[in-house]
Amino acid sequence: NKDRAGALPRVLATFQRVLAEKRGIVEVSVTVAQRLEPGEGQQVAERIGQAIGKRVVLHQYADASLIGGMVVRVGDRVIDGSVAT
Repeated sequence: NKDRAGALPRVLATFQRVLAEKRGIVEVSVTVAQRLEPGEGQQVAERIGQAIGKRVVLHQYADASLIGGMVVRVGDRVIDGSVAT
């Protein structure tokens, strides 16, 4: 009646983010020169999770301009471990 159905996607996204925080889950973006093998991706997620004390959902992005190494983004923090750095 009050035409608030358009707000549902934002409400759902916020709820999912808050629920993940409560469960100790964090989304991490990793940029690498070439996509990691599944086992390598799992190892990276585990290492990052151990370092920050949370469970990690890893999102991989490939950027051919990186010669090697990786750039990790956890929330608003960026850890640049690329060869250029």
